[in-house]
Amino acid sequence: LGHLTQMGLAAAHHALASTEPEYDSLEAAVRYRDFVAASGEDLANPDLSFLGVIVSAYDMRIGAHVGQLDGARQIFGDSVWGVVPRRSLITNADEYAQPLSDVSDSSEVRAVYELLAQRFVKEVTPA
Repeated sequence: LGHLTQMGLAAAHHALASTEPEYDSLEAAVRYRDFVAASGEDLANPDLSFLGVIVSAYDMRIGAHVGQLDGARQIFGDSVWGVVPRRSLITNADEYAQPLSDVSDSSEVRAVYELLAQRFVKEVTPA
């Protein structure tokens, strides 16, 4: 991991990975998870915890994506928080710096992000 990423992890309480349903991306998420688990002491942050992984840009029409999502669920189990579908409206909103709330037909994607945000708050808020 780059120096800035390591500095960010040294200051963080939790780490969350975002990956795409591609072999190399999933391998990187595994390495990231393992780095977080093994490096808390080295980063002077022994309480650093890995929360999970979000699979983004998923397209169920692509057979490799279906297989890689299954693989992610086998590797990470319940730590797979959710799946963000591949939608051109996400790319377009990013390109034009628009919030998804200003993009027509974005309710499905906004609902996915809302669920992810709710889970994040639930996971990081002390009981």
